[in-house]
Amino acid sequence: MIPENRTQLARPSFEAALMGVAHCLTEAEAWEERGSPLYAGHLMHLAEVYALRTGYVELLRLVWTYHQSDEHNAAPPA
Repeated sequence: MIPENRTQLARPSFEAALMGVAHCLTEAEAWEERGSPLYAGHLMHLAEVYALRTGYVELLRLVWTYHQSDEHNAAPPA
């Protein structure tokens, strides 16, 4: 049965939401290593939006922590 208001679909489990966020972050990292920081930034934003839409504050904190981490912001190798 389809709900009347499609914006009120069931919330995914924490594990499923974590997998979605982790996939976005993994792909963002891969695209950054390939030399596409703009596309990597889009994927990072997608991870933030997905975490926010699922309603799990812990996931949003995870994304922000990753985004501000030293490893993520390290200078590219010479």
